[in-house]
Amino acid sequence: MLVSVIVTIYNSSRYIERCVRSLVHQTYADVEYIFVNDGCTDDSMDVLHHLMDESLSLKAKSTIIEHQANEGSAASRRDGILHATGDYVIHVDSDDYVEADFVERMASCAQSTGADIVVCDYEETLNGHAHDVRIAHFDNNVDLLCRIIDGRVHSGLWNKLMRRGLFVENDFVFDVVRDKYDDKVISTQALCFAGMIGKVDAVLYHYNRDNRNSISYRTVGSEIAPALRYIAFAESFFTARNMSAATGESMAFFKVALLGNALLHGTTADVARMKDCQPAGIVRTATKHPTIPIYYKIAIIADVLHVPFVVSSLRAMMRRRGREKN
Repeated sequence: MLVSVIVTIYNSSRYIERCVRSLVHQTYADVEYIFVNDGCTDDSMDVLHHLMDESLSLKAKSTIIEHQANEGSAASRRDGILHATGDYVIHVDSDDYVEADFVERMASCAQSTGADIVVCDYEETLNGHAHDVRIAHFDNNVDLLCRIIDGRVHSGLWNKLMRRGLFVENDFVFDVVRDKYDDKVISTQALCFAGMIGKVDAVLYHYNRDNRNSISYRTVGSEIAPALRYIAFAESFFTARNMSAATGESMAFFKVALLGNALLHGTTADVARMKDCQPAGIVRTATKHPTIPIYYKIAIIADVLHVPFVVSSLRAMMRRRGREKN
């Protein structure tokens, strides 16, 4: 069973050697690598070519797709999938790295269960501190989808092996958003179209959130516009497939979390736009939300009760934290 590993590269020269070396040492032999140069302006591609010259096996299994300018991760995901020939595809970000048995264990689970999608646990590093993230038990594809929508499970494609036929057999949309939430757009569609979902109970992927060039490092205030585009897409998608009832609560959780984000990080316009799409019973939904920070919940309640000094105090606290982080 051939697995296509798609690696999007954008200005990650500090990390790309570690990433590629982790791929070179994979214990699974039946693999192809598709590297997408998304308009790098540093020496990331020079490092990649050097590593290919060093490993003829890597070079023989690799294809490089060139973007003349930075097109964003959504376009890079799309182009990587279009060029893939494997039975399954998985994405690896060039500032991350994987365990040597990453592909083997994911592929083995897919083969033994017939799963359309296989997920694994991962390690997350932020501000130099690493911790393991374990994916809790889920019942089926809709259960996992709901957890991704409301944030209990990360939507990233990098810990999800997907049958390539999901993309070939269905009309996937990639360009809803350019960067933020592009993984959520793809994961939403894949999980709706998927049947069996498999799980490898092991930390196989190392997710690096310390790369300042990555999408995840950008300011949280930039979330609102792409999030609204995702909401419009997802609600239309679910309505067309009679899934609105199954995903309704999770969509409500997602919306109130974004309202909390807008209140503490966004502009006045961001707050107004998020209020326009809120579910009924905002306070009840916010307090019931399983994952959002307590200060988001406090900000939402204070805003509903018209206590602006609480919101402004929380905003000031967030700004101080941001300065300390930088």
